[in-house]
Amino acid sequence: MENWRRIHVGRFVFRIQIACQQTFIAIGNAKTSVFLAVLRKVLVLIPLIFILPMFIENQAFAVFLAEPIADTIAVSVTATLFYQTYKRLGKETKA
Repeated sequence: MENWRRIHVGRFVFRIQIACQQTFIAIGNAKTSVFLAVLRKVLVLIPLIFILPMFIENQAFAVFLAEPIADTIAVSVTATLFYQTYKRLGKETKA
């Protein structure tokens, strides 16, 4: 039962990323959306796949651990960029 909850929390967090990326596309900022997708899979995940096994004895586990770490970093960056963009757009519409 505990693993089931973890999976749903992970899905919820990842859905935030997808929703924010799609919002960037909708507001005409597709470059940011592409950057966030590349950040998650290329700039964070691939290096973690090579770095984590150096520090964790169970190398297979280290590689599997890279995905949720990359997702967490990517969601944090995405949420931060989304919040900053949302604030900026709010100020532009008031002016």
